[in-house]
This record gives sequence, C-alpha cells and structure tokens, in this order.
Amino acid sequence: MPRNNFPRESNPHPAFVTGIVRFQFWNNTDESYRDRALRELAKTAHAALNISAMPILHSSDPESGAIAFAAAAPNLSKAEALATEIMDYLDANAPARLVADNWIAEEIPD
Repeated sequence: MPRNNFPRESNPHPAFVTGIVRFQFWNNTDESYRDRALRELAKTAHAALNISAMPILHSSDPESGAIAFAAAAPNLSKAEALATEIMDYLDANAPARLVADNWIAEEIPD
C-alpha cells in the first residue's frame, strides 16, 4: 500500500480524551430532578461539542451526580484542548456545582 506524501504534523497520531465530572446538588432532595438535569446537560454537551456524554446515575444520594464523557481528536494537543473546552462548558452550563473532574488524553498509536 503506498504511503501518502502529505506533510505530517509533529504529533501525527490521533488521540482521545475521556473522563468523569462530579457535581454537587446542594440541598437537593429530589433524585428525579438530579437525573433529569444530568441527562439534559449530557445531551446539550453532546450537541454543542460533538462528544459522547452520559450521566452516571448510580448514586442514591440526590445531592451528588456525575457525567462521563469521551471524544476523539486529530492529535494529542487538540484532545487536551478539547478536554479544557469540555470542562469549561460543563462548569458554565451545569445546574449544580462542579466539584471534581478526572480526565485523561492519550494518543492512539499506529
């Protein structure tokens, strides 16, 4: 198979970013509100940023919740920039306080 002769970036490997963001719904006693709010935030994040986002609804504590996300990027630096954009979006649009985030961006080797 012939190799393409296009100029390559200094960081040519595709990359991904994935993570989890935890939210605190202070003084919330309604689990259905928390679940609806997290589903809606995941849906709008998907539409706005073209990422996969899903609420994690395993906690019986109505004051806490989380969203997991994943996305692909053309290289590692763009994946890291996308992670920052995701964090900013979730923080600005969340119906609750963002209290913790844990994400990783990695290259996908050939």
